[in-house]
Amino acid sequence: MEANCMKYYNRSWTCPTNFPRWVASYYLQDPKFSIPVRQKEQKINQANPIVSLKMGAIVKLVDATLFLFFIIMAVSPMVHAQFVLPLSLFPEWMVEQKNWYMREFDDYFYVEKPDFFIGLVLIELVFQWPLALAILYGMLASKNWYNTTCLVHGASFFTTMVTALAGLIGSDKASGKVLTLYYTFLGFAVLTILRLCLVWLFLEKKLASAYF
Repeated sequence: MEANCMKYYNRSWTCPTNFPRWVASYYLQDPKFSIPVRQKEQKINQANPIVSLKMGAIVKLVDATLFLFFIIMAVSPMVHAQFVLPLSLFPEWMVEQKNWYMREFDDYFYVEKPDFFIGLVLIELVFQWPLALAILYGMLASKNWYNTTCLVHGASFFTTMVTALAGLIGSDKASGKVLTLYYTFLGFAVLTILRLCLVWLFLEKKLASAYF
């Protein structure tokens, strides 16, 4: 397998259509594969500097946008937790923040607290909140697992937002202001999912043609 992978990398051997790309990716982690891979990557950057800069700039712009989004996702559960925990656990300014939102947006969920909304809040607190904190750490520390956790959070949050929007639209109690806010966060969820697709496209254009 190793010999075949090296031949595949050197493009001196035509790989069959059923040859798994992840096998080649696994062998590229070995120094004797990864060192020439980095050399090829440098050549590609030199040959296509404009393409590399444009794609890299797009990814960085998306990451900067998502960084702000995940900061919000790391803070907002402190407000939502007031629906499932005693208010005595929260400082007065945090309770006032929730009351301000209710006055400003007249959110149907915050006023009537339907059961399915409480379920969405529990999912946010137990699953999405820890993931958002981990993603912020992964972004700041440039961890490799950031791409995967970002996709997982995006898929979960997208499901939450679709459910919430279905409840708002079906209730006929949502103002245009609230719907705009929820649609905006739905857009962030889609961007979180598409970010990994963008990275894959970037790598395909920049690297895969040279290796595979």
